Amino acid sequence: MKDVDVVTAATSSVMSGVSAVFQIPVAEKGRFTRAVKAYINGVPAFPGPAPNERLGLIDVVVYGTSVSINDPEYNGGFLFRDLVEGREVEVVVKTREGFTVSRSLSMHDFTFARMYTFRSCYRNYGAFVNPGKEELETIFAVTPMKGGMQEATFAGCGELNPLANDPELSVIGVGTRVLVNAASGIIIGCGTRSTREHPNLSVAADMWEMKAEYLGGFRTSAEPDAYISIAIPIPIVSEEVLKGLMEAVDEKLPMPVIDTNIRTPIAQDRYASVWQGVDYEVIFNPESCVECDDCMVERICPTRAFNRKLKAGNPVYCTHCGACIHVCVGGAFSGRLGYIVVEGRRIPVVTRFSSRAKAEKLAELLKKRLLEGEFQLAPPVE
Repeated sequence: MKDVDVVTAATSSVMSGVSAVFQIPVAEKGRFTRAVKAYINGVPAFPGPAPNERLGLIDVVVYGTSVSINDPEYNGGFLFRDLVEGREVEVVVKTREGFTVSRSLSMHDFTFARMYTFRSCYRNYGAFVNPGKEELETIFAVTPMKGGMQEATFAGCGELNPLANDPELSVIGVGTRVLVNAASGIIIGCGTRSTREHPNLSVAADMWEMKAEYLGGFRTSAEPDAYISIAIPIPIVSEEVLKGLMEAVDEKLPMPVIDTNIRTPIAQDRYASVWQGVDYEVIFNPESCVECDDCMVERICPTRAFNRKLKAGNPVYCTHCGACIHVCVGGAFSGRLGYIVVEGRRIPVVTRFSSRAKAEKLAELLKKRLLEGEFQLAPPVE
């Protein structure tokens, strides 16, 4: 480690506490007094706090988890990805005067676009099971989670997770520069529900330079969620920091196993069970596709990455969650997802809510930008 100055760590995962603030010109000045309600592709966009009286523009806040009034499987997460891709979206504004203004715009037409997270980048998270008898619709499963602990899901990138590599938060804090979905961002503090034992971060980043492969919506059996990706540089400035880095290995990192019904830990495993000896990427074999008229993979794919007609997956959208492996009738998808252990019993993982493949790619991107001088380190101010 003598020749290493900085280690880049990253996570790519479902993170519910995601939002964005937009300023959008929707009409000429004087057309209306102020917006009362707004929607972008049907996703609620909350006007304010500034009234922008008679300016013809709106400031709005959009939650990543807010669901479109037009499509129950489309939410703010999918909207953010569409905007980052440069797609046109339909902006609808209901005015104080009672009439409606609508425009088709892309993010290039917005005058402000910034992502804020209420909580993100947890120091890993945990695994989820259903000990009950009945199937359970939950945000922690893509299809209703089978009872009797027949299957498991999990979240957390293990040894690649930034806060796992700096457990004492020695070099990660307010003011630290980071990458958020490949765009330069900054840590603005700890997030909601953050504790010393289970820290998480609140970050902010302008959306103009974000890349669509690192963010999006994520459909679950309960309602759609959102995922993003964050990379953080960890400069080795002390023996304490070095020790934290050396201790951050999957075999040592605890992974609580949670009863999804009551959100309470019932056992504990290690991240090695789900990230060692597994496949980071899911493989699709088109020759094994039996061309179902009602393709279960297309129906349940959390990120809408698979297209039945094209018999192909979109590598930009795919998070390699593995949900396709267990629902494909023809067995066209393959990959080892690992297992968790509860009282000596191995429970197979059926879906990953984190992508080690995307996290590694973002960590490599941060490394490249550091080496090329495109990204400057910023020590935390507190």
